[in-house]
Amino acid sequence: MAEEVPKDQPTEPKKKRFRRSTTPKKKPVKTADLPDSIEIFERFNQVVDYLLKEKIMKSKYYFTNKYGLGATIFSLKSNSKTASLVPAAFLALLVKEFGVSAHWLLTGEGPMTYKTIKPEDQEEYTFLNEVKEFDLDALIPHHATLWINKPLKIYKREGSKNYFLYDSETKKLFEFESGEFNPLTRANEYKKVLKAFREKFKPILDYNFTREVTDFNIDEYRQVASWIRIKFFTIYSKPGLSTFFLLDQKQNRLFEFIALNHFKLDDEKEQRKVVKEFRLMNFDNN
Repeated sequence: MAEEVPKDQPTEPKKKRFRRSTTPKKKPVKTADLPDSIEIFERFNQVVDYLLKEKIMKSKYYFTNKYGLGATIFSLKSNSKTASLVPAAFLALLVKEFGVSAHWLLTGEGPMTYKTIKPEDQEEYTFLNEVKEFDLDALIPHHATLWINKPLKIYKREGSKNYFLYDSETKKLFEFESGEFNPLTRANEYKKVLKAFREKFKPILDYNFTREVTDFNIDEYRQVASWIRIKFFTIYSKPGLSTFFLLDQKQNRLFEFIALNHFKLDDEKEQRKVVKEFRLMNFDNN
């Protein structure tokens, strides 16, 4: 006679049996094998070749280095097994920076571009006028890291597409506009703004820096107006040369410059103007 299991004692659950599926597993489709992926990849290469041919894009590697992107995409072939969808960052930059049509990139339909394409290095900062009356507190600092510790500072005004350059030494404000292909977020763009400013309002500079002297012995140079003391900077001349030299003592770097009137360099105020021009040229990394 079988023993009865007490009602309060739990019974062991029955084990479920699984049947193996007889249907074959489908292999996952690789992105690179999709027709649309290959066609997008080919159109990407097509538009890059066009930009290079028309000298709109300087080079493939200039493009990738400028925006911090990997350059391996350019070494792949459309029939390569390693080719996949072009990274969205590349496509977005072609659309935003070069006016390439997103619809054409994805579908191949319509024109390649939707607006006039302009070269990468084309300068499009145009100064309009000096703003005579303004309230600096009503302006918004634009990417202050670009001009921190610099006398020329960039601002924006709410509701305006234009920018404003403020000279903290002369207390003057200048309005300028930026081309749609020049996002004012990088140090090299700040330099272009300063260049455009000089061409508009300061066509002739008292002091023009020409180059950095990489190999020098400071004992071969003669200090100009040795009684003048400017923190971290000293101005020198060199026998036999008509140019002058600014020594950045903090970095131990020497920079050559031309002075329209070298007699002025005996004045401390003029030497400070030299330092100001040096900082505007962004030679220093401060």
